[in-house]
Amino acid sequence: MNRQFSWALLCALCVLVVILLAVQSILSVGKYMRLLGCMANDTQRHYLPPILAWAGLKKHLIYAPLFRNRHIQELQLSAFPSMCCIPTRPQFCIITIIALMNGCFCLTRIPWKSPTEDLYPVIRNRLGTIAVVNLIPLILLPGRHNHLSRLLSIKFDNLNLIHRWIGRIIMLEAVTHAAMWIAGDSERFGWSAVLTSVDHSEFIYTGLIACLAFMVLSLHSLSMIRHAFYETFLHVHVLLVCLAIAGLWYHLKELYARRYLLAAMGVWTTQLGKRLIRYSVLFWRNCGRAITRTTVRMLPGEALMVTISVARPWTILPGQNIFFYIPSVGLWTSHPFTVAWHELEEVPDETKGLPVSWSDLCTTRQKTRIYLIIRRRTGFTNQLYKRIETSQSKCESFTALVEGPYGRPCHLKSYGTVILFAGGVGITYQLLHVRHLIKDATDNFIACHQISLVWIIRRLDYIEWVQPWLRSLFDLPGARGILRVRIFVTKLFFPEGIELLMGRPDIQWENKVVAV
Repeated sequence: MNRQFSWALLCALCVLVVILLAVQSILSVGKYMRLLGCMANDTQRHYLPPILAWAGLKKHLIYAPLFRNRHIQELQLSAFPSMCCIPTRPQFCIITIIALMNGCFCLTRIPWKSPTEDLYPVIRNRLGTIAVVNLIPLILLPGRHNHLSRLLSIKFDNLNLIHRWIGRIIMLEAVTHAAMWIAGDSERFGWSAVLTSVDHSEFIYTGLIACLAFMVLSLHSLSMIRHAFYETFLHVHVLLVCLAIAGLWYHLKELYARRYLLAAMGVWTTQLGKRLIRYSVLFWRNCGRAITRTTVRMLPGEALMVTISVARPWTILPGQNIFFYIPSVGLWTSHPFTVAWHELEEVPDETKGLPVSWSDLCTTRQKTRIYLIIRRRTGFTNQLYKRIETSQSKCESFTALVEGPYGRPCHLKSYGTVILFAGGVGITYQLLHVRHLIKDATDNFIACHQISLVWIIRRLDYIEWVQPWLRSLFDLPGARGILRVRIFVTKLFFPEGIELLMGRPDIQWENKVVAV
């Protein structure tokens, strides 16, 4: 019976993935049809009338937060740090479906009217088997190289959120599994027999080790711990997972559920193999004729401009991010950053010496420059900011490693009018979108005819972050006809002695002020 419910749970999870894939396919086909329709019609009025049902679904489900009007809101029960993030409504629906499936398969066909000495073993075995089955999706979801993220167009953060909630479900099932064993054996044989089993039975104490590992995994994965000590959390997390799997390996030595554990271990081994291959590619891409170098300089508003000269050419699409390492600043730290800008630089081939022909003169190699804007936070960004702040020139060069790019690009080419919003350093996500849209619109490859970029900043000097790139956008052919940038400053701040005035100066009044 437990074997049947285990396979039923796996099939139900596969059906959920197929449904999400079907929805994504329908949306992709709709975008492609809209692109073809808008490109063939200059007025683009076919898609002008709104579809009220679809608009209501977006408003109340797809784009809606769970409560009030904030997305990914931190849950704070008191003045203490946040415990976790409140999911959005689509995330809540998926988590609820997974929890209900687990509840149904754990509690169905249980002989509730049987005596407790017969009821406890049935519940114990069912919960233990379902918990082991859940290890397969638990290990499949996280990771930077997750194919589900590309297949279903689900962001890495969303998969991590589902991963954490499946882990909490496994923890509850494991604790209940252990509690059923303790309750059953203590009622039948007494507490002395329970303590003896814990001390001398490999089957029992390895199961308890795995259960304790799952409990610690759930507790130390809380938001306040994970965000405060992320690097430490990551390494401890992997060690605890190894401990839990080792305990389960011996605990399930003679049980059918060990096959599910083998499947989960196979998934993890595959991910580790891909990770090792990715590391070899990482070093190959950062070590060519020259190694990857980065220059970091200070910007207003506790921000840093990071210029990365990678060793080999890269292809970066809008909305993608990279993982950035500086071993001399943080050896074990790697953080994702959105690519604000990138460009190809022609570098002459110095290995051939002086040019002797026209072909030698024209022979150049391309080098990619990647630009990041980093705000000062905690951890790695704080260490890097302090390093630049203490330098005399407020600028320093490092040897770096860059991994990526990651993330499924967000295509906006099927929309006639695109309005992009950004707040503060979030402008880094939008600049490449604008550049690609302008180039494709000029070549008539997309349906876009109007682009509006709205940027909200606290101080006027934040414009210095992206001023050269904004100028480059308006220098693109056709940009002035379709691009409009609006910058809103929420708090004007100037050093003492500096005053911002509109209009022309009154020279006579200025002379009087200086004389006084």
